[in-house]
Parts: sequence; structure tokens; C-alpha cells
Amino acid sequence: MLLAAAKGAEKDAELSMRKALVVVRQQSAKLGELAAATALAQLWHLQGKREVARELLQPLCAWFTEGFEYPELRNAGHC
Repeated sequence: MLLAAAKGAEKDAELSMRKALVVVRQQSAKLGELAAATALAQLWHLQGKREVARELLQPLCAWFTEGFEYPELRNAGHC
């Protein structure tokens, strides 16, 4: 949603996504972390930062061994 609403405000959207990622990491909420990381990775992908996006998602995807039916795992694209 942030991406859709943030045309021209990518820096604000990225900052919000980074903050969300910090919060869910502090909560040890892996599925929430994956959702936040996926949103940030999608922004980076649009900005041409594909390798950085992949580096963010790969370790998270590797953590999961089941639950691949969850939308968060499907949306990550690398899981």
C-alpha cells in the first residue's frame, strides 16, 4: 500500500518499511518479518536494486521449512 500511495515519496516509504522491519525483528515474528522484508524488497526491485533485495529475502526464505501456502511466502518470490 505504501508503494501505491508513495509515488514520488519512495524515501519516506523506504524509511517506513525499514522501521517496520526493525519492529517485527524485535518481536521475533518471522512471518511478519518476511512480509515487511518483501515490501522493502519490492521497492528496491523497482529502484533497480535487485541484488540487495535478493540478499534481504534469501536468508528469511531459508528459515522457513514449511507453510509455503502462506501468502507471505508466495509473495516473497524467493521462497
